Amino acid sequence: MPNHRVAVLSNPASTRNLKNIGRMRRTVAAGSNILHLELDGIESMAEALRQIARYDPVVLIISGGDGTVQATLTSLHHKSPFNEVPPIAVLPSGKTNLIAADLGMRGRPEILFGDIVALARSGKFRKTFVKRPLMRLDLGDGSPQHYGLFFGGAGLVNAIKFCRRWLFPLHLPNFLTHILAVLLVTYSAIVGGRRKGSPTYSRKVSINALGGGKLEGHFLVYIATSLDQLFLGIRPADWAGKGGIGLIAIEHNPRAVMRALKAIIMGRIGTTTINGVPVRRINEIRITGRDPVLLDGEILEVPDGHSLSLKAVEPMTFVSLRGYK
Repeated sequence: MPNHRVAVLSNPASTRNLKNIGRMRRTVAAGSNILHLELDGIESMAEALRQIARYDPVVLIISGGDGTVQATLTSLHHKSPFNEVPPIAVLPSGKTNLIAADLGMRGRPEILFGDIVALARSGKFRKTFVKRPLMRLDLGDGSPQHYGLFFGGAGLVNAIKFCRRWLFPLHLPNFLTHILAVLLVTYSAIVGGRRKGSPTYSRKVSINALGGGKLEGHFLVYIATSLDQLFLGIRPADWAGKGGIGLIAIEHNPRAVMRALKAIIMGRIGTTTINGVPVRRINEIRITGRDPVLLDGEILEVPDGHSLSLKAVEPMTFVSLRGYK
């Protein structure tokens, strides 16, 4: 008989789950051949994955934010209990949900869950499979490596800290929070974001894109990702160059910021050369700087005197509803 078992790994502490975990519990309870495990903190991840591996599901559904996905991928790479990791589906149960959005997961998590289960038990399931290279982040201090899909640094991290302190507690809809965050970052960068105390302040950084040149200076933001699509219509998959990582940096000066904003509005980021906004695709990046960095929603401190390494590694199979919704 075909395998129709489905496993769901939920993080009750993720933003949308804080309010809606009850809906997911009721939806799962109404189904059959479904194993639903709820994390008791990220430290319970390894044991949860061991239980899921023994269940042998046809798909692993993660109900959580980008940070939960990153923790899952990292745990799977360090000590996977699976002989073969099943396709991974990501429900938009966090705050920003970049990974879920890239995979076409938009809407209420419990409804998307039902769609995924129906596809998993149909002959169309394989048509939803897509590959995404993972990025391996090495902090250079001997600590365990991290695995994820979205990496950022410079003023972006301070801006996120500011938003978490002042915007997120307002409990506005996600789309409105994101718009306000973009406006805040743009305004701060134009009127003096290089000053200490600014929400977009950052120190000098050196970014060595192996095979793609070296970038050095003050940046409002630099982003490296293996996702095909980001917010505001940005599509790293279309950028020129070879490699599993799309890299973009915006110099920390008003003219570069305005040029980048204009290109984003016109849908031209990555399709034309913009002074002060380098874009390329590569497989490995080495970064020297002192500011914290971001990996799939988790802010990581940079050890003094160490250089970071970010490298594209073997791809993983995900479920995408893009084109099915």
